[in-house]
Amino acid sequence: MRYSVSVIITCCLGLFLIIQGTTPSYGKALVLSPDNMLQYADVIFTGNIIRIEKLAQRKNEPGPYVVKLIHVKVDQILKGNLDSDIAILKQSEGGLAVHQNYPDSKKEKMLILQRKLPDNTLTVVADSNNIGIIQEDRVVEVLNNPNDEYVSVFDQFYQAQKANAKKPPQSINSAASSISYSLVAVAGALILSCGIVQLRRKK
Repeated sequence: MRYSVSVIITCCLGLFLIIQGTTPSYGKALVLSPDNMLQYADVIFTGNIIRIEKLAQRKNEPGPYVVKLIHVKVDQILKGNLDSDIAILKQSEGGLAVHQNYPDSKKEKMLILQRKLPDNTLTVVADSNNIGIIQEDRVVEVLNNPNDEYVSVFDQFYQAQKANAKKPPQSINSAASSISYSLVAVAGALILSCGIVQLRRKK
């Protein structure tokens, strides 16, 4: 009897340890060194926020869940490839995990590090340190991180890569807007020319 009880206790303890070892710890943030951030990023690019899309709040859900879509106008691609000059980043909340924040100002030029998911959407490389702030053509800050090592490594990467950086392909909306502006400009010029001709005829 005692042997059976001992076996049962041992099995239960082993099962508990297996579960503990395989269950992810959502209370711990995934933090990578600056060099690993650059290495593991599938795409690194610069750009400015042009729109922040707030999503409906999910009440009574443990999370994490996406609360904002950050629309970024891409300026230069320093590593990897993008399908458009508009990139959509995700800001999450909820759960016990640490989540990447983004600037509130649309004036901030950013150095952005992201991974690509199988469906080609973007996600963070780690729970933090995915966003550098560029001022006067240098990375001067890594968002919400006072560690100067990240700033130094990210700026060295930016300075080394920016000369050979690629321009992103223009999105359909951007192309349509450019064509619309061109057509308006041409139409305006034609109207002005016709007006001048009519005035000359009247004289």
